[in-house]
Amino acid sequence: MLWLGVAVISYFLFAAVSILDNFLVDTAKLKPRAFAFFVGVLGTLLVLLVPVLGFFPHNADSLLFAVLSGMSFILALSFLYEALRLFEPSRVIPAIGGFTPLFSLVFTVLFLGTFSVFSLPRLLSLLLLAGGSVLISWEKKKGAIFQSMWLLVLVALFFAFSFVSIGYVFERESFWIGLLWGRLGGGIMAALFFLFSREVREAVSQLARGAARPVWKRRTTALVFLLNQGTGVAAGLLQQFAIFLAPLSLVAFVAALQGVQYVLLFLLAIFLSYAFPRVLKEKVSPKILFQKAGAIALIALGLLVLALS
Repeated sequence: MLWLGVAVISYFLFAAVSILDNFLVDTAKLKPRAFAFFVGVLGTLLVLLVPVLGFFPHNADSLLFAVLSGMSFILALSFLYEALRLFEPSRVIPAIGGFTPLFSLVFTVLFLGTFSVFSLPRLLSLLLLAGGSVLISWEKKKGAIFQSMWLLVLVALFFAFSFVSIGYVFERESFWIGLLWGRLGGGIMAALFFLFSREVREAVSQLARGAARPVWKRRTTALVFLLNQGTGVAAGLLQQFAIFLAPLSLVAFVAALQGVQYVLLFLLAIFLSYAFPRVLKEKVSPKILFQKAGAIALIALGLLVLALS
């Protein structure tokens, strides 16, 4: 059960990353695709370790699914940053965490070719997770639920595919090979963003020219970006290692363990919205607190049922 402890630590770090993501995407006005592009490019730096740790996987399936996992992860990040730009982080992250285990179970069935991963307790847990996700994302503002839901479902879908596909690779390859080719897949998606996204090309051009307006010339933003990347790298490595340690049939559990992230994220969001209202805008009222607390309780109960099953 070492994977359980590793996953829990990774989600504590991801909670902090979520807050920093919100600052960079919202306050610093960093475009979602540009942000995802830089994350994808930085991930390819792992090739520097190739002379020491090796390069080629043992079979073509591993290569294919590792690359697809990395591409899916960066694509998920681009939708995630867009959601963080439009909606509050304490709504976005738990909702994604509620849907990701559901999609992960579906992909697990497809990869394993069996429905043995399904059971009545697991189906009950999925209903609780999905119900809590909808509740925590609900706003009375006309159209808000529909605007947020399609984005959150896409994020969860791509994250789930990324988790399960890299879990499939880890069943056949070493941790290093799966991690390396996953990051290279992220680099491929970053290259596609550069080719087909004008906002990404503009961000890269500004960085190269040292233009007057780019966010990179603001010392605070640059420091936050570096801190965010360092924390995100550590969290991502731990999460990937947890997936590597867990059997493929339990990858959905690794995704579902994001529940430990919700409480910390919720408390951080409330604290920062009061302490630094210009940095993080989080609506807080007794009614909203009650709604979010109830939703998190549903998600936590769903995680408990899933774990006990």
